[in-house]
Amino acid sequence: MDHRFPLVIGYLVGLAQVVSATALLLGVFVRLAAVALIVVMLGAIFLVHLPHGFDVSNGGMEYALTQLLIAFALLLMGAGAYSLASRLPTRLKRL
Repeated sequence: MDHRFPLVIGYLVGLAQVVSATALLLGVFVRLAAVALIVVMLGAIFLVHLPHGFDVSNGGMEYALTQLLIAFALLLMGAGAYSLASRLPTRLKRL
């Protein structure tokens, strides 16, 4: 029986990356976007890149780890003063 889970997960990962990147570029919902990117990058590191080592030229995890650390920093810091999040209602600014 073929459930096509890998196909569904592939579309969900692609959607998470596109929506998160758009949210980060616009500066809205930065912490939610960072959480989504952290989940995607952890999956990429452990499921794809880890067996190839650290060097990105050999398919390693260097670039994915860099993106993971940047997303973690955005999660901690949140949106900056010049983001569109400053124009959101007070309840939504924390996201």
